Amino acid sequence: MEKASGQNQTQQYDVFHNDRCVGKMLVTKISDGRKCIFKLTFNAVLSLLIKNVVIEGMEEASFENGVLVYSKVMRKVNGNVKTDKHTKKANNAYVAYEGDTKTVIPLSEIRSNFFTLLFAEPVNEPTIYSDYVQKELTLVKTATHIYQVTTKNGHFNRYSYVNGACSMIEVSTLMLTLMLRRH
Repeated sequence: MEKASGQNQTQQYDVFHNDRCVGKMLVTKISDGRKCIFKLTFNAVLSLLIKNVVIEGMEEASFENGVLVYSKVMRKVNGNVKTDKHTKKANNAYVAYEGDTKTVIPLSEIRSNFFTLLFAEPVNEPTIYSDYVQKELTLVKTATHIYQVTTKNGHFNRYSYVNGACSMIEVSTLMLTLMLRRH
């Protein structure tokens, strides 16, 4: 499902694990031409081994004139914060925050991140900024309208496109694989 109102768009994805719908992801893009704000909420309940695992996520990113100025990634597992990261533009670089750790990312401009992958096919994009890993990653076209980003430890996200919009995301880690399918 994609709803548009002027420059506002909303996309909803169902989250599947072992062919069972286990959650939802909602992504909103609000744009006025100069500023663009992305917001994401994620919730899934997975039955793993002998217990349920509840994964909640909240992400946001703000772009001005096509350049990332701020992003945030927060993830909780069973109510405990597992990830809380921020990236902010600072002069001709970016500063990445994770807890009390501050790292300078030597990029003068970030023009695409995982949010931009959800709203437009990344034709001729060799890299993408990962707000979660807090660095640029290589984006590889693996087939017609299919792109893959390998994050770390062999984990990858694979994005499939129909008519220029992301229709499905495969998130693969050593522990599990999730399929996110757009309504």
